[in-house]
Amino acid sequence: MSTQSSTLSSAAFTQFMGPEHSFFGLQGDYIQEPNHMRARYERDAAMFRSGKTHFQILHLEVSDNLAYWVGFQHGTATVSDRGEITFKLRVMELFRKEGNEWKLPHRQADTLTV
Repeated sequence: MSTQSSTLSSAAFTQFMGPEHSFFGLQGDYIQEPNHMRARYERDAAMFRSGKTHFQILHLEVSDNLAYWVGFQHGTATVSDRGEITFKLRVMELFRKEGNEWKLPHRQADTLTV
């Protein structure tokens, strides 16, 4: 298990988006079109005034052209209409190498209910 920390930003996701992308959201929704996905990430990120997040990686695997990780995303954030919140998401991200760059064709995240 390993962890990686970062601040909350839409650029963290959109820099890895390729022409094909899918996202399963927290509310059971999904998006596939890249322009809609960028708009969604930017809209969602705009709700967060500040925050920090870190990833708890339970398992990852990398081959020549594919990689994935599964685990948890923990964070705290100041949300425009709710004040400070703490969150924990179950996450799976799939990466594909396109040329010399790694792209994120799929992200799935949902809230962990205990």
